[in-house]
Amino acid sequence: MRTEKVNLCIIDDDQDVREMLVDFAHSFGYETSVFTSGFSAMETLYAGKDTKLLDSIDLVLLDVNMPIVDGWKVLQSLKVKRPELPVILISAFAGKEQTQRAFDMGAEELMAKPLELSHLSKKIEGLL
Repeated sequence: MRTEKVNLCIIDDDQDVREMLVDFAHSFGYETSVFTSGFSAMETLYAGKDTKLLDSIDLVLLDVNMPIVDGWKVLQSLKVKRPELPVILISAFAGKEQTQRAFDMGAEELMAKPLELSHLSKKIEGLL
């Protein structure tokens, strides 16, 4: 069991999903870094606005379908900068092809919306 604070990065353009994930994370005592879009995540994590933030993240919960910069682009960038960083993708369209693509790109899981929080909590605990 980890003794230091765990920081989950939540990237989702859907406010209801974001709020649910933040509440879920806080209920387990996790800290959160929250972004409302792939673009805002990339801008903050890579454009020097907070250079230490990327290193402080322990796990990413990442929506696939977002405008401008989608989850695939964010995943690709994350895996270039921090290949060991666990990423769980979230999608309303979690079919076979998307699941295979997720694994091929280095994601640990592709979970379908609506999320089953008990499964998510077990997956997170297993990855930390």
